[in-house]
Amino acid sequence: MADRPTLEVDERNERGTRATKRLRREGFVPGVVYGGQGREDAIAFKVNSRVLRTALIDGSALIDLKVGGATALPVIVKDRQLDPVRDEVIHIDLLEVRLDETIQTQVGVHLEGSEEAPGVKEGG
Repeated sequence: MADRPTLEVDERNERGTRATKRLRREGFVPGVVYGGQGREDAIAFKVNSRVLRTALIDGSALIDLKVGGATALPVIVKDRQLDPVRDEVIHIDLLEVRLDETIQTQVGVHLEGSEEAPGVKEGG
């Protein structure tokens, strides 16, 4: 468990546009955890750019989520919304996963150095 990033978050009770705008002004990122036998828990992340950036560096990475100091839940990032100007996370959706079940997910592949290949240089 020590090799996975851990996020400690507080549960939020208010929902809606006004509540999320207030949370963002106070330095929180609103989010939702899906999964766990059909339940939906609304959570709010306190924005610490280093911790959040470290935890979200790989979208398919497994993260331990502690809601209000409770037992850690294994989650993956389902979706995140970024501010188009500041490039900061403004909302995040997490999916609780069971470690004893297999899941399928899409992983983006970014090729590096493909334009330096000899065949590409020669027009092939």
